[in-house]
Amino acid sequence: MNSEYIKLDEFLAIYKLKQSKNWYLRFRNNGQEFRKSLKTSDQLQATRKAYFIAEASNENVETEYLSKPSQTISTICRNVLKKLEKEINKIESENTKKNRNKDLLRYKRIYSELCENFSKTDIKNFDYTCLLVFYKSYEREISSTQLSYINLAIKYIFEFALTNRLINVIPPLPKIKVKSAETGTYFNKNDYEKIIRHFKSKELKKGIATENRFLLEKVFRFITETGVRTGEEVTNIQYQDIKIESINERNYWTLKIKGGKRAEKDNVKRTIVISEEAMKIVKEIIDYKFENDSEIKSDNYYIKHLKDKKDIYLFKRKNGVTPDFSTLFSKFRKEISDELKEKDIVLYSCRHTFITNKLKKGANRNIIAKHCGTSIEMIERHYDHIISIMTPDELLDQSYKIDENIYLKSLNNDEAVIIDEINLDDIERLENLIES
Repeated sequence: MNSEYIKLDEFLAIYKLKQSKNWYLRFRNNGQEFRKSLKTSDQLQATRKAYFIAEASNENVETEYLSKPSQTISTICRNVLKKLEKEINKIESENTKKNRNKDLLRYKRIYSELCENFSKTDIKNFDYTCLLVFYKSYEREISSTQLSYINLAIKYIFEFALTNRLINVIPPLPKIKVKSAETGTYFNKNDYEKIIRHFKSKELKKGIATENRFLLEKVFRFITETGVRTGEEVTNIQYQDIKIESINERNYWTLKIKGGKRAEKDNVKRTIVISEEAMKIVKEIIDYKFENDSEIKSDNYYIKHLKDKKDIYLFKRKNGVTPDFSTLFSKFRKEISDELKEKDIVLYSCRHTFITNKLKKGANRNIIAKHCGTSIEMIERHYDHIISIMTPDELLDQSYKIDENIYLKSLNNDEAVIIDEINLDDIERLENLIES
């Protein structure tokens, strides 16, 4: 309880506690109340200090009594990570929670690197110059995706500081050049056929391993046929997302994509047309899950089945569990890598293969981008080496012609290679030959 309390005006007072010899300030400004020791036992001096502080506050002049609390970068990083962890724990979807935890690991690595040089730096002194030093260490060393994560991590720091009144403004983020984009590995027709052959050749006992291998083969083919992303875009597909729609007086099988990073980040749900081969895969899964006989069934049968069982997930096991398809495929690839031309293919290579094949066939880039849930800029940036040789007629005279049997000489030796026929599937082989 206060032993003495002196009101100086409506929002200003000084008071002394029983257990203290010094006077304290009580001041309210813009809805915020301050209580600070004035560090003096003299009432007159305390009164003068109180009036000075009130005037300084009204003029927005920072004093030692009303200065904003300070926090170091390391402290704020820890607080941000705790906040993100609490938000993740509230998420009900296990797949979403798993992806958010992966993001959290990225932020932890970024904050660890940030604190190597700025751990003790006060957030008020962490300005554009500090940011520039940090960002320049990544110049041409990281991808555009990695840069996006760094920007988000730094943004979280400043948002925390701004919300807690540690700073007044957020400095601009520096812009740096990222490393040259590289197209993900894609596979040719021969590798594709070898992979499918190995999927079907290995006999496993009944159980989870058998079901995982069955679904993995379907996922592999399905992504190659549709170009959907691995992860939640494919694992969130339910029977109700597959329908027949009439487009330009023709019926097509369509698929609604409602999972994945675009759906979560931008709330974008796209509908794509899928091929007969992709629909054949869907039918194979339905027949497997419900142990249907091998009798050929009409589309009406599957339409009714998809409608009646609308909540079932296409690529979950019968017990409702979603396998980790990327990990399963990596293990499977190791079994047959010696037979493959591309040794480093991953499940995401199926999507790259879809885009590459469509570009080779001359499909409109805008349509490919819309179908795959990406941008034309991304297509042009990652696949420009393919685009540049896919439209030779636009650069060459119509009379341009090469004999059916031609000889190409390697730049490194004089061995001749006979090419009986030139087609789009040979382009990758020709590129490798010229570069070798």
